[in-house]
Amino acid sequence: MEKNNIFREINKIQIENIMRHSELIQYFCFLNLGGYANIQKDALSEELNRNIELNEWYIKHCNKLIHNDVQSNTPIIPQSWYQYKRQDVSSSDKKNAVKSAFTQWYNWEVQTKTRFEEFYSDLLSQKLIPEAEYLKNLILDVDSEIKDIEDHMLDLNSASFDINFILSQQ
Repeated sequence: MEKNNIFREINKIQIENIMRHSELIQYFCFLNLGGYANIQKDALSEELNRNIELNEWYIKHCNKLIHNDVQSNTPIIPQSWYQYKRQDVSSSDKKNAVKSAFTQWYNWEVQTKTRFEEFYSDLLSQKLIPEAEYLKNLILDVDSEIKDIEDHMLDLNSASFDINFILSQQ
């Protein structure tokens, strides 16, 4: 894949992830899980900063803008939930929502890392070393985020997603 298309795809992935983090913030706020919402706020801030840095780096090193063609929306919150009030959510619903949200978050970050690793390989094969080194740092950031998610999921799994445990994490 050409360098311009690689950075276009990286930008698209980051913007989609920004949208997902934003949706998870809403989801956890709705579920009255402020601690998890705060984790997502931090992740959103980091993802947004990485995207700003990506665009600045690309402009300074490649002297071009990255074309933005994000059109997709991958909803995390089930559509049916938009008809409910927070009081309508049972403990069982909340438990299932947390499990689903963390699983989706983990899966999209693993996909992001896989794609970034493919792009990294492409850049190295084209001998675009500065571009590849920049992407290597993004891969390490995503890898760190995956490890954090895994830690949360291990804790949640060990407690069988018990609602009292979930609430104690807030």
